[in-house]
Amino acid sequence: EHKMTGILNGIDCKRYDPVSDDALYENYSAESVHKKRANKDRTAAEFGLNADLPLVAIISRLVAHKGMDIVMQSMEELLKEETFSFVVLGRGERKYEDYFKMLQFRYPDRVTARIEYDEVLARRLYAAADFLLMPSKSEPCGLAQMIAMRYGTVPVVRRVGGLRDSVTDIDHGGCGIAFERFEAGAMKEALGRAMKAYGQKDSWAGLVKENMLLDFGWNVSALSYGALYKGLYQGMGAKSL
Repeated sequence: EHKMTGILNGIDCKRYDPVSDDALYENYSAESVHKKRANKDRTAAEFGLNADLPLVAIISRLVAHKGMDIVMQSMEELLKEETFSFVVLGRGERKYEDYFKMLQFRYPDRVTARIEYDEVLARRLYAAADFLLMPSKSEPCGLAQMIAMRYGTVPVVRRVGGLRDSVTDIDHGGCGIAFERFEAGAMKEALGRAMKAYGQKDSWAGLVKENMLLDFGWNVSALSYGALYKGLYQGMGAKSL
């Protein structure tokens, strides 16, 4: 452990910028978070969903280590217990693809499954969604949660790897919702808390804005690398770098 240092990845803040992203239906900033809603309205209309419901999105490869097993174990029950819309964008293992297609068939007015990779649609979903679900079994770093926060979308994540390092739960002064155990019940509890947070309209806009003000740019990572190299250099007996 004393030989290891972990530094988070950064994201390209020029490429992923809701102020200038030409993939969005309407651009917005932390100072105009109300305009984010236009992206949700247009996307919901495109998919035949109710824009007045909270929108949960998965934008991911549909594979086991991304937590798709606990999604399969709990999502239909969640759809029965909680009132929200659900969109999946991604490709992966056939069993997961078929599961999300089945959900769309059973809940056509609340679930959309886009079994594909579409960069433009991904950015629109980052802007349109209220929550990004990342229940990963393992995650060295993860970029989706950082991109989501830049677009004012609240991440719901399992506390593992880089998700643990980049998302702090709202109950601990953070801007996301995190759960510890890799279990369907833990994910359900986290999404339940997400729905409660969404329902608190007096604080919801502030939470969206707080997410947008977080800085996950490479400039932050670069400073960490610089500090690491400086410490190594001085540790070798050099007086300065």
